Amino acid sequence: MDEQFLNEAIHSICSISEFGNLINETMFMPLNELLLPSRKSRARGLPRPQNCFVLYRRNLLSKIKSEGNNIELKYFSKFAAMRWNSEERNIRQLFMALYEIASVLHQFRYPKYRYKPRRKQQRLPLRKQQNVSQLIIL
Repeated sequence: MDEQFLNEAIHSICSISEFGNLINETMFMPLNELLLPSRKSRARGLPRPQNCFVLYRRNLLSKIKSEGNNIELKYFSKFAAMRWNSEERNIRQLFMALYEIASVLHQFRYPKYRYKPRRKQQRLPLRKQQNVSQLIIL
């Protein structure tokens, strides 16, 4: 079901004349691969849906890798954010449309998915940690 939906969605977005040329110019990753969640996942459980920036970033990373450039991810993320903020409106609209498709596809693939944010555990300041460790030693 999701593969059929994905193919129909890709066909419909490519048929829009405004996006057809942009897709050929800006996509460095196959759309069916871009719209599906990454196979590599840090999280256990279901993956989160991709937003338009995540899709843009994955596509840009694919371009840089295809050119043979290696860049550390922490620098790449800053670079991608600067590029995203300076991108033309029509390219941002393209990735917004791709986001809509990716979110519907995510709902099909993972109907029971619900975002459940976790609170960060509060860490003790370093001095208190040292004091606690000294108490444990005594």
